[in-house]
Amino acid sequence: MPTIKINNVPSSYQKQGKGPVIVLIHGLGSSSLDWTPQIEELSHNYTVVIPDLYGHGKSTTLPEPLTVSDFADQVAAILDQEALGAAHIVGLSLGGAVAFQLALQRPELVASLTITNSRASFRPSGWREKMAVFTRSLISRLLGMKVFSRVLAKKLFPNSEQLQKLFQTRFVKNNPKNYRLCMQALFNWSVEHSLQSITCPVLIVVSEYDYYPLEDTKTYMEKINNAQLVVIEGAHHAVTLENPTAFNQALRDHLEQQLSAEFSSAMGASV
Repeated sequence: MPTIKINNVPSSYQKQGKGPVIVLIHGLGSSSLDWTPQIEELSHNYTVVIPDLYGHGKSTTLPEPLTVSDFADQVAAILDQEALGAAHIVGLSLGGAVAFQLALQRPELVASLTITNSRASFRPSGWREKMAVFTRSLISRLLGMKVFSRVLAKKLFPNSEQLQKLFQTRFVKNNPKNYRLCMQALFNWSVEHSLQSITCPVLIVVSEYDYYPLEDTKTYMEKINNAQLVVIEGAHHAVTLENPTAFNQALRDHLEQQLSAEFSSAMGASV
């Protein structure tokens, strides 16, 4: 995996394929490995860039204090390093927050967004959400990542023991301190009052049984000028692994729509 230093902090990423550029940004406690079903399919026709966000995978260190803006800077630095220009940005959960943040910080680098099972604000509202955040932190601190991985695996993949085992094998490799710092950065983040500034096309992908209510998603979608919604039935939060066929189809349709629009625009400009 290539590695670059951003403000003296090493950052690792994968780059595969040729063609229009897609960036796949993983979720909290995940890594570039969890995009394997998408890499295998997309790299035939696209240049696929997959960072390990700070504190994840092979990007083992992170800046402190850490913010979601730092993650967005990390992705931007990789695109700048590779001189790839504007890319189609795909984010899952934490990755969706990073994608939104990147579109606001460096809009010239974002051709389109695909936001999957994510939010415009992860700041907990109400006692239920605050308790959920507290419980998550407490479990990781007191019971350790191995026990925590079993709890999460059953929620993410209730219908697949194979995916539960795969998830646990990968998740336990997280550094507990890094995980909590990344979680804290995420739950301090919000762009819900800036969404109207996003002008690129946006695809919102939601699982039927995601953590976050569909009505919440529809509420923040109303603030985006050019957004479409796809709901994947029967799926849970980690839909990219649980049902890659349905997710990949939704993503391919979105990308082909954007590339067709870009081609038509270029042809019109040349006339």
